[in-house]
Amino acid sequence: MPYGIIKIDTITFTDAGVDKSVSISGLVQNPTFTGNVTATGTISGLIVQAPTVTGTTANFASGVYTTQISGAIVKVPAGTAGAPSIQVGVGASVAPGLYGAGTDLLGISTGGAGRIFIDSTGQLGVGTSSPSSGLHLANATAGSVANFTISNPANNWSIRTGTTNNSLAVVDNQFSTERLRIDSSGRVGIGTTSLAAKLTVYGDGTSADTIDVVNPSATNGATIRFADTNTSSAIKTIPAAGNHSLGFFVATSNVERMRIDSSGRLLVGTSASITTADGFTPSIQVAGTGALAAVSISRYSADAFQPQLQLQKSRGSIGAQSIVSSGDILGQVTFEGSDGTAFKLGASITAYVDGTPGTNDMPGLLVFSTTADGASTPTERMRIESNGNARFSNLATIYPTTDNAVTNGGSGFRWSAIWAANGTIQTSDERAKTDVSDAELGFNFIKSLRPVSYKWVEGGKVDTGERDDDGNYIYQSIPGERTHWGFIAQEVKEAVDDAGVDFGGWILTDKDDPNSQQALRYDQFIAPLTKALQEAIAKIETLEAKVAALEGN
Repeated sequence: MPYGIIKIDTITFTDAGVDKSVSISGLVQNPTFTGNVTATGTISGLIVQAPTVTGTTANFASGVYTTQISGAIVKVPAGTAGAPSIQVGVGASVAPGLYGAGTDLLGISTGGAGRIFIDSTGQLGVGTSSPSSGLHLANATAGSVANFTISNPANNWSIRTGTTNNSLAVVDNQFSTERLRIDSSGRVGIGTTSLAAKLTVYGDGTSADTIDVVNPSATNGATIRFADTNTSSAIKTIPAAGNHSLGFFVATSNVERMRIDSSGRLLVGTSASITTADGFTPSIQVAGTGALAAVSISRYSADAFQPQLQLQKSRGSIGAQSIVSSGDILGQVTFEGSDGTAFKLGASITAYVDGTPGTNDMPGLLVFSTTADGASTPTERMRIESNGNARFSNLATIYPTTDNAVTNGGSGFRWSAIWAANGTIQTSDERAKTDVSDAELGFNFIKSLRPVSYKWVEGGKVDTGERDDDGNYIYQSIPGERTHWGFIAQEVKEAVDDAGVDFGGWILTDKDDPNSQQALRYDQFIAPLTKALQEAIAKIETLEAKVAALEGN
């Protein structure tokens, strides 16, 4: 049977004058309350509609509350992602809402699936019910990214995970371009997804392809430091008024080892450029207090090729080929010493263009100069011309560094002619001689010799104008034309052997090879000739005395 409607402003249940809690349940139809409901116990039912519910606890076992709750503690069942306890609005199948996702875990669902979770420590998980940080974004689908987007009307950027290789990327969504990536090995890539080093920066070919390290201080430079477990090194800008430099600091005591100054000069072992005796500051300078003040060029290769030091000259701008002219200086090596105030030139080797150059034709000349004691500039001492001629100038003597130890020429390396204003001077001091005795070779020895005239089989060699692979001249032998006068070395050898003496006028060009060429020292024949002449004079004088005696009788 249907119930009626009871309208009462206030219903209060008491026991002995004390208000009591009441449970209203079991109604066939949901009750409708049109005024204030004050509850200190439990209100249960499918739907409760009222403008205000006040009290200590409002515990809803089930149902939907559609207006306002204030000043109360509302307890609802845990629910599920597919049936959230508190639903907001409508959904295609299930309205979005809040539900209890576990112990001390609040979930927010949409479309029947949990999306956002807050655990007992306040950590927020998006896509995960087990957040491990204050904000944890996750995508449980294999091959998909976890994406965090920051945007405003002018910008749209994302930070997202990679799909397969445990990487993190920063993406410019406006241009659909990945700008930065950190891979699973900790390598960082800017402008590239192919990482081969700890930091890879790949530009797009514009002037903005730079890495800037900036220190706004006017006195402290910007530094890039390189370190291992033992020591560290650094590259640092060195600020100075109008003269900024780049310094390289290495290991021990963080000492500067190299600098590139504001003029582009490379300074090794010094922080200040040095001016040469000619008044300029070279682009590369090496300085030191010991053996490290040196430059070494080494080549290690299984071939016949060499390390090189090349000095090159062109009359064009940098990188442009413009032909040089005769007399141009191709390069110079100078040797300088400090006079206590500045460096002064002590010696030099200078290369000049020696003639008119052309395509594949560059005649060269080397000049060797030294500064005399008391002089302020070097003087040329020797030059080697493009035709191979060597000239000595402004010197008094050429001599070997060791007395009686050096040979001028040798077997197979003879001078074709020697020009001199005076003859050869040979030592003949008695103090330099031992075992001195009268000459054994004289009249009979000279008488046994056969003076001959002859022409040389090879009168000399001439330049063919051709060159070998190393650029050396290729010579051609020519037969002798002039008639010469002298002796045959083999016949002289027979004569001295018959005389039973050791004669220094005869030699082997290789004393250890009896079949080597034989040669003569013609100066050694002077003494035997003198002895023979003396013996002849003695005989003549004897004959003259005899003739005079006969004539007197």
